[in-house]
Amino acid sequence: MFGKKKSNSAKLERLYHQYGKLLLNIAYKSLNDRSLAEDAVHETMIRVMKNIHKIDESNESATRGFLAIICQRVSYDIRKKKLNLTSTEEALNDIPDTARSPLNIVIDDESLEKLIDNIKKLPPKYREVILLKYHHEYTYEEMSKLLNVEQATLRKRIERAKVALSKILEGEKKL
Repeated sequence: MFGKKKSNSAKLERLYHQYGKLLLNIAYKSLNDRSLAEDAVHETMIRVMKNIHKIDESNESATRGFLAIICQRVSYDIRKKKLNLTSTEEALNDIPDTARSPLNIVIDDESLEKLIDNIKKLPPKYREVILLKYHHEYTYEEMSKLLNVEQATLRKRIERAKVALSKILEGEKKL
C-alpha cells in the first residue's frame, strides 16, 4: 500500500511539473488574480489526486485536456465564490437519455474529425461533461466529485449537450 501511495505522489508531482504552468495560465485567464490562480492550481491537483489512477501519462493530449477541464471548473468555482454569487442547482430527477446521440453512431475518421470540431462549438459546461463522460470515460459519480456538481445536473447537461450537438450536425447536413 505504501508503495502505491508513493507511486501516486510521484505521478502527481510529474503532472504538476509538466502541466503546472499551463494550469496557472488557464486559471489566471479566468480569475485575473495570480494568488487565486495559484489556489485554483492547488485545488486542481487535489481533485486530480483523488482520480490519479485513471490518468494515463502516455496519452499527453488526453491528460492535458483532463487537467484543463478540471482547472477551468475549479477556477469557475473560485470566481463564483469571489463574486459572492450564489446559485441554486435545479433538483432534477433521473432523466432518461432520450436524445439521439451522434456519439453513439459508428463513425469514420472524417466524421470523427467533424464531430470533434463541433464538440468544440458547444458551450464550455456542455463540452466539459461530454469530454469527461465519453473521452475520459468518467462515471456521473466521478464527474460530480471532480466538478462539484450534482449528478442529476450532469445527466441533464449531457442530455442537452447531445441535443445541441445533434442540431449542429443536422445543420451541417443541410448545407
